[in-house]
Amino acid sequence: MRYQPPYWGLRDYGLPTSDWPEVTYTPMPGLPPITVSAWTGCLGLEPTPEMFVGHMMLVFREVWRLLRDDGTLWLNFGDSYASSGVKRDEGLNERWLGKHYLSDKQAESDRHRPKRSQPAALKPKDLIGIAWRVAFALQADGWYLRMDNIWAKPNPMPESVGDRSTKAHEYMFLLAKSEKYYYDKEAIKEPGVQDEWTNGFRGGAYTVGKTFDNQDGGKRTARGNFKVPAGWDTEPGSHGTIHRTGRSKSNSFARKVKESPLPGQPQQHRPD
Repeated sequence: MRYQPPYWGLRDYGLPTSDWPEVTYTPMPGLPPITVSAWTGCLGLEPTPEMFVGHMMLVFREVWRLLRDDGTLWLNFGDSYASSGVKRDEGLNERWLGKHYLSDKQAESDRHRPKRSQPAALKPKDLIGIAWRVAFALQADGWYLRMDNIWAKPNPMPESVGDRSTKAHEYMFLLAKSEKYYYDKEAIKEPGVQDEWTNGFRGGAYTVGKTFDNQDGGKRTARGNFKVPAGWDTEPGSHGTIHRTGRSKSNSFARKVKESPLPGQPQQHRPD
């Protein structure tokens, strides 16, 4: 299963509110549980990150109930920054509404202006780590946290900040219900780009400090205590160490096609 939830405090989809019950969860393995009170509102617009994480636990407890025991969850998550909230006079402070930007001056009502309080113990401009908060809470809830894949963006949205780099990635967490689960490694293999003939071995007992490129004739020979197995094809470029079907997928998922902004969407980003 693949899921991309609304990111905390970044976008108002203009949807009807929902009634969220009280929820108790453990924020990280080894920590004491916390309880979040009942709340009425839209997912992603909670006043605190703790409440948002609690609501994520409610969602994924239902996912756990429906997912096969050998199933996996691929969770796409972006992060947020701590701020002092949204003031009524921030006329030029733009916010998302659906897939389009909507400034406070254009907003028809307060529902278009996501408000949130300053997270406890965090300073303005702090990276909240909301993606990892959810991942660790899921881990404490019983999920196997297997990988923090990187969703790399070749053309990230510009950001109106001058004291840090522009964020160009999100996370694609791989989580599983069981220790043994279905994972189609062959379906996502990457093509091999180098082998030992082009990359060369580093010096050692096997190569005596030489690579195949500078060995006489370019053929494999016995080096140190290593013996060439009988039947090996020792011609350069004809065998190598790269598996013929490709290499295992790395944990970096890059978007292959650059995305263009939607009509009427300015190339601007919400400040910290």
